[in-house]
Formats: sequence, C-alpha cells, structure tokens
Amino acid sequence: MLREELKTAIGNKTEGWLGWQMFLVLLYPLALLQIVLFWIRFARHEYLRAQNVMIVAIHLFVLTFFSVIGLIVAAFRDVWGFTMVDFVILGVICLVVGLVASGISDSIEKRKLDLLERYHALASEGRYTHVSQIAAQTGRSVAAASLALNFMYEAGLLPYYAHQETGELLYDESYDDAEAEDEEDEEDEEDEEDEDGEEGEAEVEVFYEDENDGPLTVECPGCGSKAQIFRHQPASCEYCGTPLSWPSRVS
Repeated sequence: MLREELKTAIGNKTEGWLGWQMFLVLLYPLALLQIVLFWIRFARHEYLRAQNVMIVAIHLFVLTFFSVIGLIVAAFRDVWGFTMVDFVILGVICLVVGLVASGISDSIEKRKLDLLERYHALASEGRYTHVSQIAAQTGRSVAAASLALNFMYEAGLLPYYAHQETGELLYDESYDDAEAEDEEDEEDEEDEEDEDGEEGEAEVEVFYEDENDGPLTVECPGCGSKAQIFRHQPASCEYCGTPLSWPSRVS
C-alpha cells in the first residue's frame, strides 16, 4: 500500500516534466535542454534518481516513434537525404537503448522505494528527534534524508517533517485531526449503508392474508402508513418511497 502511494507521489512530482519531454522531442534541441534542466532541478533529490534515467528512456522511445514515421514517409518520397535503411537503423538503436534505460530506471526505482520505506519506518517509530539520527541509520546524508522525509510529509504519507534550519524531526498534530475526520467520515458512510440495508430488509407487517395475488394491505416499515400491494407488481410507499414487497409467509 505504502509503495503504491509513494509511486503515485513521485509521479505527481515529475509527470509534468516527463510529459513535456514527449512534446519537446519535436523541437530539438529543446528536448535535450529539458533533460539537463530536469537533472539540475532534482539533483539533490536522491529518491528521484530513477526518473533521471526514465526521462532519457522516454526521449529515446519518442525518437523510435519518429523513426517509424520517417520510415513510412521515406517509402514514398525523399526525406532530407535519409533512406529507409537509415530510419530502420536509427529506430532499432533508439528502441534498444531506450529499453535498457527503462530497465535501469526500474531497478533504481525499486532501490529508492525501499529507501523511502526505510525512512518512513524509522520516522514513524517516534524515537528519533533529529534527521541526522535517521541519516546515520540508513547511511545517507542528512540533506538527502531531510528531502525524502519532507517529500513524504508534503505528500500526506508521513506526519513527521524535518525542520529546514535545525534538522529537528517534528510531528504535525494536524495529521491526527485529518485521520480522525477520515475515520468519522468512514463511520458515517457505514452507518448510512447499515440504515439503508435495514430499511430494505425490514419485514412488512401484514394485516390480512389473501390466497390470490392481491391486493394485500401492508404497513410501511418506513413511516407506518398502510398501502395495498399485488404479488407480482413492484410497489413503494407513496409517502416516504420505501420499497414494499410481498411477504414470504403469505401464500
């Protein structure tokens, strides 16, 4: 559960950059410039190392796609002197290197998610008061641990955050209030479902039996008003809308 939430949070942080990369390949050399800017922007974020490789893989996959387009066009007309063989070679190279980069990215992501889960477990123990203590436990720098903890805090996955100036590990009490509200909402929804179920399953009080298919006079379990129903015809209370059904004990 936590791992999937971490993946979602990482995706939310970088999806804009990765999405623009697919578009900027059309505007060389802007695509290459964006890759460099991406690396610079997130250089300090150790948990995003996999995305540093994935943006290159995306770049190569888009080049593969355009190589296929070039191959199709080259079959009918000259494309800046490139032949169909040139596009095939370019497409195969980009595809293979892109797959390798994607595999490397997946491997790095697994290790970084393991590290984030380790940070989360240590911080959640509640016995550490400074980021340096968690950094020492994981063998990472204080800056890397601080960025990772604050990333999870901002994503709503951790109630602890690192003070930027002092490095103290602080607990956000509003996290408890949010959890309490979520629990109350869940309980209210469960109560409403139970009430609906009870209304739907309530037995209908019969005032007299009729061996035919009706009409049969029954009392509404919702509001207590009386109504007449037929065996094979759906009915509901005209006052409160509660469904009325033919009781099983009446033949």
